[in-house]
Amino acid sequence: DSAARLGYEMDLSIRDVSDPFLKGLLEKLSSASDDEFRQLLSEDSVTSILSSSGYCRPLNQSSSAQERPEILRCLLYNEIILRRKAELDQFCDGLSSLGVLSLLREHPIGMKGFLVGHNTPPSVGAEDVISLLQPFFPEEKTKKASNLHSYQQIFQHLIAYVHRCHAQTGEALKVSLSDLLIFLTGADQIPASGFDRPISVCVSPSSSACLPTVSTCSPSLSLPLRFDKESDFVDFAAMMDEAVVGSKDFYGRM
Repeated sequence: DSAARLGYEMDLSIRDVSDPFLKGLLEKLSSASDDEFRQLLSEDSVTSILSSSGYCRPLNQSSSAQERPEILRCLLYNEIILRRKAELDQFCDGLSSLGVLSLLREHPIGMKGFLVGHNTPPSVGAEDVISLLQPFFPEEKTKKASNLHSYQQIFQHLIAYVHRCHAQTGEALKVSLSDLLIFLTGADQIPASGFDRPISVCVSPSSSACLPTVSTCSPSLSLPLRFDKESDFVDFAAMMDEAVVGSKDFYGRM
């Protein structure tokens, strides 16, 4: 089957079930007492679902709670694997055509990070975020250096701001490094294969915006020509805090 083609036993979990009714039923079956479990099995809706899932053993009031693990696994396997077998087979065929399927079979643990999200995302460090930032100052090429020093100072403020997000804890924490990464990329962690492109950082001298603007498609960060003195970091950080905190209702986690 599809799970076997991927090369390892799949860990099926109720949290992977998207159908709210079936998910609720599975949770009831899982947590019910023995008497409650037998009562649930006597309901027509439950017997119908089990029958359509391929569970063939007879169900009645004398059914033993020892059958519970097998019943739960049958429902999970049907919902998560069998109902999506065609899609999973196509996925396996695609992986095989690229030579990835054999790598999954040989190195299932190492390859897991490319396909499965983390319950606890790996920690992101300040240098990880800084490595994504690429300053884009056309003046460096055109030799129009009137604002170049200001641009460079603003970029240095941005680097210092990343370090501050990483260092702050407790009540002093307004914006975490994860919050900043979401603001810049839309993602709360760096993908296992990295991002396709660095984040282009520019300064807009003609912009009327008071706050930074970001595009997660480009990706790019546009900073207003403000707080360009070395002593302006506190004001720059307050501006970034306002932008990041204000964006939280817009950005979702990937």
